[in-house]
Amino acid sequence: MGRLQLALVLALAGGPAPVHAANLLVNGDFDDPPAEGWQCTPTARCSHDELDVDGDASSGSALLSAEPASPGSSVVLAQCVAVVPDRSYDFTGWARVSEANPVTTILRLRMAWYSGAACTGSLIHSEVLAAAGEIGVWTPLARTRPSPPNAASGRFDVQFLKSPSVPGGATARVDALSVPEPAAGAGALAALATLGAHARRRAAPSA
Repeated sequence: MGRLQLALVLALAGGPAPVHAANLLVNGDFDDPPAEGWQCTPTARCSHDELDVDGDASSGSALLSAEPASPGSSVVLAQCVAVVPDRSYDFTGWARVSEANPVTTILRLRMAWYSGAACTGSLIHSEVLAAAGEIGVWTPLARTRPSPPNAASGRFDVQFLKSPSVPGGATARVDALSVPEPAAGAGALAALATLGAHARRRAAPSA
C-alpha cells in the first residue's frame, strides 16, 4: 500500500491527524471565484462553480472550459508562490473531468521553479506533478517534489486541454488545491491529511 493510500485509510478510519501547515495558495478551496488569487489564461475560460468536492454549498470549485481552436491551445489556472530553496514540497488537489468529454482531454498539475522572487529571474525547470486519470468522478492528485537549491519562487498551475481534432467543448473542475508550507518532518503528512480529510467528508453519509 502506497503512502497516499495509507494516509487516506487512516483518515477515513478517524485516525490521528498531523498538524496542518499553512497553504501557500490563496483561495485554494475556491470559496471565492478563481479571479481571487489566481490568473486564468484565457480569462473567459475560468469561472466559479457550485459543485464542490466536499458537497459544501457555501464553497465551490473552479470550472475550466476548453475549446481549443488550434493545436496546443489550453486553459491554464496559475498562481505564483514564494518557496524556500532545497526543501520538500507537497502538491495536492482534486479534479473532476466531465463524463461527457472524450478521452482526448488532459488535466494536469504543473510547477515551474524560478530563481527570482514573484516568478521572475531565470526559469530553473518546469515539471508535471500529476494528471487526472478518471472521468466523471472527483480524483485525488498528489506529488512531493524538492525545490531546486537556487529556487526563490514557483508557478503552480492547472492545465486543461482538449484535442482540436475532436469537435465540441470540454469542461473540468478543480478544488482543494494545496501547497503547504514545508515543515520539518511534517509537510508530507499534512498534505496527505488534507486529502484524507476531504475523502472522509465525501465518504460520510448525508443527513
